[in-house]
Amino acid sequence: MARRIKRILPDLPHTRDRGPRDGKRRRPDGPTVPSPSAVVDQTGRVWIEREQEWLQRLVNDPASFAAIEREVHEQARRQADLYVAGLLAQASKSPETARPVAQVIASAEVPLRPVEKKAAP
Repeated sequence: MARRIKRILPDLPHTRDRGPRDGKRRRPDGPTVPSPSAVVDQTGRVWIEREQEWLQRLVNDPASFAAIEREVHEQARRQADLYVAGLLAQASKSPETARPVAQVIASAEVPLRPVEKKAAP
C-alpha cells in the first residue's frame, strides 16, 4: 500500500528540467507515504496498543491525566499528518492536479528585485 513519492508536485513540463542555476531545484526522492486507508488502520492499532498503557497509568496515578491527554493529542496529530500526506500523494498522481498546481506555482513565482546598496554613513 505504501508507495515512494518522487515529488510532492507532479512532474510538470516547466519544472522538469530545471537545475540549480535555473532558479528551482529538483525535489529529491521523498519518504514512503502510506495510503490514507493504511493510516486509518494504523491509527486504530495504535489506539488499541496504547489504551492499556494509558488506562493503567490513570488507575495508578490519576494526576497523570494531563500528561496522558497531551500524549493522546500528539499521537492524533501525528496520525492526522500521515493521513493528509497520503491524501496529497494520491492527489498528486491525478492528471487533473497538474493544471491547478501549475497555476499556483506560476502565481507564486515573482521576480526578485535587485540588491540595493546601502549608503555610506
